[in-house]
Amino acid sequence: MSTFTLLEQEISESLRELRLDPDHQLSASRRLSIYQALCPAFPALDLTRNYYNAFVATSCPSISIEHRRYGYLGILTAQHVLPIWDRSVKPADRWMPRKMLAFAEDVLKGIKKPSEVNGFYLEDFHHFLDMQFEVKYDAWCALRASYDALGMCLGAPPFTRCYDLDKNKFVLSDNDAAQFAVVAYSIVDDSEPGDWRTHFRKTRNKEWIFDFEKRLEFWEWWLTEAVPAAWRMAEEQEDRIDPAL
Repeated sequence: MSTFTLLEQEISESLRELRLDPDHQLSASRRLSIYQALCPAFPALDLTRNYYNAFVATSCPSISIEHRRYGYLGILTAQHVLPIWDRSVKPADRWMPRKMLAFAEDVLKGIKKPSEVNGFYLEDFHHFLDMQFEVKYDAWCALRASYDALGMCLGAPPFTRCYDLDKNKFVLSDNDAAQFAVVAYSIVDDSEPGDWRTHFRKTRNKEWIFDFEKRLEFWEWWLTEAVPAAWRMAEEQEDRIDPAL
């Protein structure tokens, strides 16, 4: 059975569960299964930062087709919610997520050194997230999706294991582009720009309201269009690194 056939089966099962769930949520564990089917044996999916640390330390790394599939899925996911950012900010600020996504694609194409891009990822681009006090939560999540898409292209894992004191067990934290993109796409937030962060810091337990049909719409798009498109884009790209790097 081919890898793509296994991926199709995983997508089909995910869609079935998604549609049966009244909240139409695609869990972290289910998304991890999609990543594993898309990129079997990709080192970043061990949920440590070992692969990321090694990748960004290499001047001219070889980028596997699985790395490209993973990275392109992050880019496509973030691009899908760019209109949410655009309608929430001044025209002069629309470049922020696009700059991160341009750097992300340059990494996958071997145009920019991962070590160089990682410096922006950890410093300049991270400061973009300070827009949290100037925009509504949906817009900030759209921006964060682009930031995490860049991290994915640098080999950062989509999730990390953390201990949840309330649940008394280890859980997967949501740090992939898709988690923030779906929130941007489906949240209902009538508060003023920046109010969400002030409230969250005070209560640590803001009750968000979501449009479940919009959430379903997003996940169906992600599973049926974005995931297969990421596969195709990686297949079509020649695996080469610019010798000038």
